[in-house]
Amino acid sequence: PLLSAGATALAGGANGDATQTWAVASSTDGALADYTRNPASPASYTGGPIVLKILEGGIPYVEGDRWTIAVEGGDLRWRRDGGSWTTADIDAPVNVGDGLTLTAQRGISPSYVTGDSWQFRARATHGLDRLRQPVPGRAMAWDATSVQIDADLGSAQQIDALVIALHTLPAGATVTLSGGASGYAEWSESVTLRELIYHPTNRSARYLRLAISGTPQGASVGWWWAGVPWTPPVASELVVRREYGLTRGQGRNPAAVYRGAGSGGSIAWEPDSDSWLGTDDLSELLTTLDHVAANGLEPIALVRNVFRPAESALVTLDVEQVDITDFNEWQNEDIRAHGVRIPLRGVLS
Repeated sequence: PLLSAGATALAGGANGDATQTWAVASSTDGALADYTRNPASPASYTGGPIVLKILEGGIPYVEGDRWTIAVEGGDLRWRRDGGSWTTADIDAPVNVGDGLTLTAQRGISPSYVTGDSWQFRARATHGLDRLRQPVPGRAMAWDATSVQIDADLGSAQQIDALVIALHTLPAGATVTLSGGASGYAEWSESVTLRELIYHPTNRSARYLRLAISGTPQGASVGWWWAGVPWTPPVASELVVRREYGLTRGQGRNPAAVYRGAGSGGSIAWEPDSDSWLGTDDLSELLTTLDHVAANGLEPIALVRNVFRPAESALVTLDVEQVDITDFNEWQNEDIRAHGVRIPLRGVLS
């Protein structure tokens, strides 16, 4: 049995040392310098691409403790249209040309992993090229409440008519056409706003300016044409047909989804009715038909009556072949009196 006890001073041994040694390693750079840490006054550690500091918590650290840290950053490579690669800082905005900027935005770590790749297609909705051909669904848009478009025709040209089609200009918008031989402001005309704008004029100009104001952001124009339209002899027959785009359902009494409406019909010249096409008229017509067919049945602005421009409509060919007849069965050596009938389909809007 213990009869008595008391404190006894020990002798020898070694002084205690609370300094900790942490091993640091990188998945890309391998082993880095050790982190020697004094818990009483922990200092920061710098090694490779990282700077860190381990602070004291409520539970003491023990041998075997481990942390994995994901460090975002590095470089990216980019190229445009299959060109050469350019290396850039992943955190810096990249100017890829034509006003386009690429910025990488971090997500949940790890956001970026070696080998990641992305592809983007930029569509220039503000490009002037979208005005040159009447292609439904492809228009030039702008972000402001007004836009001014200047055109240099290279030399003075006769301007008998202006056409603006496939647009989203609201009621109340103002459209002005101006131009001249040596500048854009020698003459000016106000243009009446319609679904399909046909504006007759009689001007000569090298420089043309189309100014549009009073529009919301995102307004657009899909076709701007100015020049001398083809004016054939009066047709013997011009049929107008109202057309509707409907997607029908199935079953009894199916409903239909409305997709738009347009004006189609047909136009014909018949020599028997004293309305026919001469050789030059036919050549100009076939040149037009060849052009629109080669461009995917590009729409045509059909002006039925120049004194009633509101009745104008955008149409496409509704046939893949055109029959041409001649009053003299092609036997007259000097005179040709051609007959042609062209079915037309309305462009839905």
